[in-house]
Amino acid sequence: MNTITHYFKPTTIQEAVKLFHQYPGKSRYIAGGTKVAAQRDSSVERLIDITNCGLNRIVEDDGELRIGACVTLEALRQSPLLKDFAGGILPEVAKWTGSVQLRNSSTIGGNLIAKGDIALALMAVDARLLVVQDTEKIVAMPDFNAGDGVEMEEGALTREIRLIPLSEFYAEHCGSLLEGELIEEIRIPSRFRHAKAAALHISRTRQDASIAAIAAAAFMDHGKCQTARIVASPVACGIRRLADAEKLAEQEPLTQERIAQISAQIAQTADVIEDVRATAAFRRHILGIYAKRALSRLCE
Repeated sequence: MNTITHYFKPTTIQEAVKLFHQYPGKSRYIAGGTKVAAQRDSSVERLIDITNCGLNRIVEDDGELRIGACVTLEALRQSPLLKDFAGGILPEVAKWTGSVQLRNSSTIGGNLIAKGDIALALMAVDARLLVVQDTEKIVAMPDFNAGDGVEMEEGALTREIRLIPLSEFYAEHCGSLLEGELIEEIRIPSRFRHAKAAALHISRTRQDASIAAIAAAAFMDHGKCQTARIVASPVACGIRRLADAEKLAEQEPLTQERIAQISAQIAQTADVIEDVRATAAFRRHILGIYAKRALSRLCE
């Protein structure tokens, strides 16, 4: 990182994106800094620190839980608002990440870009990303959801806002933002506060990335599973919902026989990756076992 020549610390998102626009291709946003430091990109000359832009709050408002992109994983783990939200799945998964020192510097926004484990829990509760960018001209934005593509004139620049479902962010965008885009916050429907959820993972050490991980969430009604969410990692593009398994979970009451059927289907068909940490066969085997345990916890 000896190529860094400028360091900026704006106090608003608008100022941050304008600074990025002034130096495209050579600037990087930084909060915790763990990803930027690991990349050692020699093309980066300017760092834009967004930790003073008011993105470190966790609030519940207007039917949504809103988590700023600069909230650290340790703050997420300790938040009173999240303790009972969906069975505490967010604090549970947050503590999977390394040591307390690493969690105190790693932010939720950076962890999502790095395809970290927290995406599992967020995807299981239908999280969406609020993404912003400034451009020189008005661009028609994709209609992801009602209210997306809002455009606001600010001087010579146009501020674009996108609300992207997290599942779509990985499935269609492979967890990548466009040049100059910035995650402002993560939004979760408040109704998931009352959902049942569970998450499990395996790693070689507490400091290492997960070899395999799974999260499940649903609204349970007398043994029947409604709005089932089953998410696995690491798969193609990092993290993905297992749509076929979700359909099986919703079709019939979640008995032990049904859970065994769903787990077997995941163990046979999950599109996992193979790398130095584990073979694809081992990952599918583990995901099948953990799917059975996670779904069983939903029935408790």
